[in-house]
Amino acid sequence: MNDIYNIIICGVGGQGIVLSSRILGEAGVKLGFSVRIGETFGAAQRGGSVVSHVRIGIKEKVYSPTILKGKCDLLLGFEPVETLRYIDYLSPQGTIIVNTSPVYPISVLAKREKYPSIDEIINTLKTVAENVLYFDATAIANAIREESKMKVTPINMVILGAATAIDTFPIPASVLKESISEAVPQKYIEPNLKAFEEGREKALKILKLGEVQHLVVFKNS
Repeated sequence: MNDIYNIIICGVGGQGIVLSSRILGEAGVKLGFSVRIGETFGAAQRGGSVVSHVRIGIKEKVYSPTILKGKCDLLLGFEPVETLRYIDYLSPQGTIIVNTSPVYPISVLAKREKYPSIDEIINTLKTVAENVLYFDATAIANAIREESKMKVTPINMVILGAATAIDTFPIPASVLKESISEAVPQKYIEPNLKAFEEGREKALKILKLGEVQHLVVFKNS
């Protein structure tokens, strides 16, 4: 296991990126790790770009919250194109987990720009990362939101659950669930944990279908 585990979470405003980074940070502290978080906000209220750097010192103290390019161990992409923006931060051995459901910017909706196909995005990600896990986290989260009458769609919890399926991920699912339970309103704990579990189960299913040897090949189920 790395002395320091670096995670980048990226997406757009309203997807729960900041909450995700703070849940990861709290979970890391519970385990006695040194944790630093750095957040960058675009026009978050209008669906602008949002990114969080989460650095978890497992065997040494972390001083800087910023992850250098080429040093990210795990890139959590809540939105496909936003994931592309940060692929140069990924280490050669890094892993990408990406939600395949796009959030179209105004320029695309106004037909001033073209949004690339999901196949194009995934293929580009695969040129950079050996390990790419991709699925529609939004569909899973929407179903839970409708069922539980939540006001927000828990895409973030689905992706966090998926992260715990990765062998190198340093935080056990049980500790992350404890931090989630402390971070969300009590009436929404159950649906958030359900989203987490469904994301984890989805990732484990994808991994089972892949060729798991020294290199892990993630395939969509």
